[in-house]
Amino acid sequence: MPRISDPTHGTVVVTTTATRVLAAAAASTAEITRHGVELRPEVPIGTRDPDRLTLIVDGAKARLSPGAGRYSRRSYRVDAWVDDVHYVLKPEVDGSTLCADGVERGYFPGPEEPAAWLPGTTPTDAAIGYALTTAFGVTARSLYDVLFSAARTPVVGSQRPIA
Repeated sequence: MPRISDPTHGTVVVTTTATRVLAAAAASTAEITRHGVELRPEVPIGTRDPDRLTLIVDGAKARLSPGAGRYSRRSYRVDAWVDDVHYVLKPEVDGSTLCADGVERGYFPGPEEPAAWLPGTTPTDAAIGYALTTAFGVTARSLYDVLFSAARTPVVGSQRPIA
């Protein structure tokens, strides 16, 4: 159970299992649960299918819509609607940015590292941000990385070509 010492929100506790992520910051909690089998082992929560995921924030159900997470950096984006606030986690090559209603709230440099928060963030922002980054990862692959990986992997056959 990682405890992250967050300079703005104190100790944030993140609990994970194969099907669940629970982040608690001060009196706020955000929980993401996967229903069904793991479909994508490269995704920490096991899927990016919104029909297989539930988001609960401070005891109330919220809407969660992760992108497909395939070829473009934008496809790794995760949208969440909590009450009247639209949160967006925008992964970059070196971390992720959390926005609320279009306003940047914080930056996550890596897994199990404290976020850098802008003034005015709340424990709810922190709980949501840590839950999203733990469930879906912090960074996104660049298009160059995807193309380079594809070029190195043979399309047909089970052995690499001989150079």
